[in-house]
Formats: sequence, structure tokens, C-alpha cells
Amino acid sequence: MLNWTQSRFSIFVFLDSNKYVSADGKFDCLLAIAGDTIFESDNADYYTELKRFHENHRGWLFGHLQYPNTEKDDSGFSRACFFVPAILINIKNNTLTIESNTEDANLIASEMLSFEFENKEVNNHPAPWQPTLSKSEYISRIEQILAHIQRGDCYEMNFCTEFTAIATIK
Repeated sequence: MLNWTQSRFSIFVFLDSNKYVSADGKFDCLLAIAGDTIFESDNADYYTELKRFHENHRGWLFGHLQYPNTEKDDSGFSRACFFVPAILINIKNNTLTIESNTEDANLIASEMLSFEFENKEVNNHPAPWQPTLSKSEYISRIEQILAHIQRGDCYEMNFCTEFTAIATIK
């Protein structure tokens, strides 16, 4: 299913419940594929724009919000991107349901089932991951965080740092 999706679409979200049991568990896996209705913003204050987009599209919305970042961002992702799915595939209790406002569900199922997976050569020498902060910058930031904790400004903090790798797929 995912091989078919990535061969045909560039924007999609795949969610897997990992067999988590909840009272309102409505899916085991959910695949949302973007159509033409997409919200994207690089504005620092994207919340107002996103709220307006949500008011105009009250059904399913999938996407991401980027952490506020004062550092240079080379990820290529916008700060916020959400889409209304043109195709929604729900797997629950070994039953697959396809909803689409743009294509016939039976044709989608037929296309997925007849998809020929192309086995690509795998690079056994992955690109090395590089931290974006040097060791001294990392230690300096941790010391600043510890000072905030010791002053009582906060009692707990999550500190994330970025690692990047550049690789070529053959």
C-alpha cells in the first residue's frame, strides 16, 4: 500500500496505532493522501491562517507544525502544512475502507492490488549523521537549561537538537 502511494503521490500521511487499545479506536492504520486543498505557511505566526483554513475545511485535516526555530532551517519543510485528504484509506480489524472525493474507490483498490513493487538497490553504506550543534555549543545550552532549572524558572525541559545526513538514492 505504501509503495503504491509513494509511487503516485508526493504528499501523504500514514498513521499506525501499533495495536494500541482505546475506547474510541477507529483505525488500526490510516493513510491520508493529499489532494488540491493544501495549507502551507512559512510565517512565524501561522496560527491565524491555519485557524481560517480549518474553519473552511471542517473534515479531516492532516499535516505538521514545525517547532519554532531561531536557527537557520535547511529542512525544506514549511513551518506549517496541512491538507484535506483526497483519498482516505482506513484499516480496522482486517477490513480496508477507501473514501475518496476525487476517484472511484474500486479503481483505487484495483490499482493498489495490481501495483508491481520495484525492488531498488539499497545503499549499505548510509550517510553519516552530523549534529548541527558542536559539542561545545551543546554543553553551553545544557548549562543554560540547568541554570534555569536551578533558579526555579522551570522544573523540567525537553531539549531537542538536530542531526542531518545527506544521501543519494540510486
